[in-house]
Amino acid sequence: MPVTSALGYLQKLLDGLPMPGTGTASLVCLVTPPPVFSEPGPVPHCYVWVLGGRESRSTVPRNTGPGTPGGFKEIVHQPHLLLLWAGIDEQGALFAGMIDAVMEALRTAVPNPALITDPVTQAVTQIVDTGEVITYRSVVRPAPDQRSNQFEAMFEVSMTEVIQA
Repeated sequence: MPVTSALGYLQKLLDGLPMPGTGTASLVCLVTPPPVFSEPGPVPHCYVWVLGGRESRSTVPRNTGPGTPGGFKEIVHQPHLLLLWAGIDEQGALFAGMIDAVMEALRTAVPNPALITDPVTQAVTQIVDTGEVITYRSVVRPAPDQRSNQFEAMFEVSMTEVIQA
């Protein structure tokens, strides 16, 4: 279950990440789509979900069935991360700092490579090159209460998982 492993790796990397600003809570990272019709609050949240990926063979031999030896394959995962936070107009620069903090954590992910264990199959794989390609965009809109803004940033991140198959 490589997708499960990759998403769990990102959650561990980002959950509890300190956010800029005096008194700003640390990031809460969840492996789930964001709740529908929810309003972001003063605690920044990051939702990690799968977008897509590509699997390709790197070395031979090709395995001949379950449990047989095989060469290495690479899976390039492209998960989406949605960062949500509520604040007032004057805090727009603070949200830009939150975007920077998330991108810094992704581009400098350690250890690299990271050995991870799949929670379902117990297979051990490697995650490498997290954050080598990051795209993002952000949106600010009035919160429903009209007293604050809803800050959102969507990231697409590349990361490679190396498996033996």
